[in-house]
Amino acid sequence: MNLFNVEILFKAMILVIDIIFSAIAFILFFTGIETILWWYTWHQQSQQTQIPTQPWQTALVFITGISDYTQDHLDPEQINFINKITQAYQIDQIIAEPFPWQPLTHKTLILSRLWKFLHLQPLPLWVMSLHNFWQTILILGLTNYYGKDIAHCLLNRLGLPKSTPSQLIFLCGSTGTGMALASLPYLKQYLSSKLIIISYGGVFRLSPGLNDMDQLFHLVGNQDHWAKLGEILLLNRGHHSTVFTKAKQENRLFSVSTGEHRHLDYLSDRYSQTNFKTDQQLTVETILNLKILGLKSRFDKCP
Repeated sequence: MNLFNVEILFKAMILVIDIIFSAIAFILFFTGIETILWWYTWHQQSQQTQIPTQPWQTALVFITGISDYTQDHLDPEQINFINKITQAYQIDQIIAEPFPWQPLTHKTLILSRLWKFLHLQPLPLWVMSLHNFWQTILILGLTNYYGKDIAHCLLNRLGLPKSTPSQLIFLCGSTGTGMALASLPYLKQYLSSKLIIISYGGVFRLSPGLNDMDQLFHLVGNQDHWAKLGEILLLNRGHHSTVFTKAKQENRLFSVSTGEHRHLDYLSDRYSQTNFKTDQQLTVETILNLKILGLKSRFDKCP
């Protein structure tokens, strides 16, 4: 191979690398803008008015970490999971829909049409992962604004409890845990309820919400490297981890192993040869064995 051919090959490689990096930069930029517009959309649609009072004492709110901004229903495995949990406990109010728990106007989600144009429907996992990435950035960088909007959105949908004492329970996966924690300081201003988070594979930062939650059950699979990486990057920060350590010392934060789960397996029907159960069965059984404040089993005998 002569020097001329080597030069052509080198230039071709540079061009290919440049195209690849440009494509990655464009996708990151596009999903970031899409996330900002998605946030702006439900922020505008959930401007807080007078909060209604609703007849609930125990409420359960599901926040999934998988983010398809145009999805208007949960996946079958998520529905099955929530049904198993709610069949076991006495729960008055259940919000089990994709966040932000309200239909978004089609015009304001015009950017999402690109994925349809590219025939990426349903959205591939890598796109939803980028949505999660940008939501994590919002939680890290704009906790006060983002958390306040999440709280307003929830209060408009859930209302204030008519009965006391009361419990508000978040059931969260992945980034959903960070979203729930970000909302707690603002929910605390309106609710005297016990604030409880049940997180499976949760990824969250040292949020001020750790001071406001009454219980956080952090369920982690032995093979969930994403959740463990999140703990290293977001929670292991020397003296800054005081709020995390304090919550553990006060018996408000509990780390619970769920078995051999990977990050995307907590609700799956993958069969475990070790436990002779599906991954979802293991997650459900782990949750049903938790000692959750104020939560009553449907099988408790009436006095």
